[in-house]
Amino acid sequence: MIIHWRQLMFRKEMKMKKLMVALLFLGACSSSNQLSEAPSWYIEPPEDKENIYAAGYASDSNLQFAMDVSVLSAKRTLASHISSTINGKSKYYRGANGKNLSEIAAVAKITNVDLAGYKREEIEVEEDEGQYMVYVLLAYPISNISQEPPIFKGLGQ
Repeated sequence: MIIHWRQLMFRKEMKMKKLMVALLFLGACSSSNQLSEAPSWYIEPPEDKENIYAAGYASDSNLQFAMDVSVLSAKRTLASHISSTINGKSKYYRGANGKNLSEIAAVAKITNVDLAGYKREEIEVEEDEGQYMVYVLLAYPISNISQEPPIFKGLGQ
């Protein structure tokens, strides 16, 4: 029996689609549960004129590790608010089956952002079957920004 390469590709594509649907279903189940347990300040961090806020989350069986990772996640978000560059590209092409396919990649680069002076505004720790879920909210005073963020350069001139 000879199988044409298009048939092989179709079979592989179908397996991948089934896997993606299963992963999306599992992700939706777990994320909707996580979303219902998340504090409101995690979903929508506060805004004011004196601070930049960022929330972080981590889950692990080791409480200290989960706390460290949640703070690191929030720091990464704070740093990206202060200074980051984005590099991205998009590709569009037509697949063998005639369907339009797309590929989008974006890379964010955050380097050497001084976050000294941040403070922890909120923390919430939950434990479920040996897993610690840690939500943290950090605040960084805008007055601590040592140099004008690149996004503001050139405005008002």
